[in-house]
Amino acid sequence: MLNNIEIQNYRNLKHLRIEKLGRVNLIIGRNNTGKTSLLEAFYLFVNQDEVEAVSNIINNRGERYSLETSESDSEKTLKIVNNLFWDRNKNGTSVIKIESNDKAFILGTRKLLRTDINPPTIQCWIEIVRDKNKPQKFIVFTGSRGELKNIPDERNEVTATINVKFVESTIASSRQNHSNQLAAYHDSIFLEDNYEYVIEALQIIDNNIERVAYLPDLILNERFPVARLKNGERINLLSMGDGINRILAIILTMLNCEDGYLLIDEFENGLHYSVQEKLWEIIFHLAERLNIQVFATTHSSDTIRAFENIVNQNEMTPLDGLLIKLENINDTIKATTFEPGELKIITDNLIEVRR
Repeated sequence: MLNNIEIQNYRNLKHLRIEKLGRVNLIIGRNNTGKTSLLEAFYLFVNQDEVEAVSNIINNRGERYSLETSESDSEKTLKIVNNLFWDRNKNGTSVIKIESNDKAFILGTRKLLRTDINPPTIQCWIEIVRDKNKPQKFIVFTGSRGELKNIPDERNEVTATINVKFVESTIASSRQNHSNQLAAYHDSIFLEDNYEYVIEALQIIDNNIERVAYLPDLILNERFPVARLKNGERINLLSMGDGINRILAIILTMLNCEDGYLLIDEFENGLHYSVQEKLWEIIFHLAERLNIQVFATTHSSDTIRAFENIVNQNEMTPLDGLLIKLENINDTIKATTFEPGELKIITDNLIEVRR
């Protein structure tokens, strides 16, 4: 579990340090204060052994394309990668650095001018520092024609992949891939004891749901969720609204994230305030049971209130949940952390902390 994090030069996070992290962390702040960027930084740091992690971040933001058609292919590729940097790497020498638990992840770009390559090739490299005396540096991907190509891991040693899952703010751009991924998550836990949490979570919205299955659509080449009700009726879950499908995505993802990290962007999307407290209760329980550290973002005061109610459900022994507020102070994003007791004071006195 990460105890702290320090980020330099990542997107709009010029230099952000959060001194303390909890088991479950709720991140708030105005637009453009770096909430999603903070989730991405967590993703890069804990997923550093996956060569596709950097390009996944770029692709998920839809940043694969350059608007300047007059640029060369190599310049387009460089601009795409440099979107990750605080100053978009204008001087060409900036590096992104993410540190936690005395370990570091460093990312940079370079333009190779070689006579045997035309046009020049852009390389993105990372340096992983687990032991300060033995940093590891290798190429993540390269590109020369306006697209990014992953390069196989060049390290000699094989390290274990860390389990990190990202629940995006909305349905992924590729509905088919999103649906099929959730179907795979469902299949992996269908016969496990933890499957009961799927039904418990869905019953927050409809207590008549008894079972869920993912059935194939041979025309669209995807699988879709179907709920069986207590009266035997079967209903396409996609027709039951955004809220129940949001809950399904969060719970299925979490049940496939044991001993790992769960990142949820815009937690409240599709969720009525009345269901959020029960969902937080399940999330806190699973986070402890499955050894998962959770990071979620929100704009909603209802989400903050529901979060606090569960954190301080037992005032004598509050749960390990922290509220992290990001705000822009003199063009630099700063973080303020609120412990359970402070969070209770905020909600009891209706203090507005989202500003």
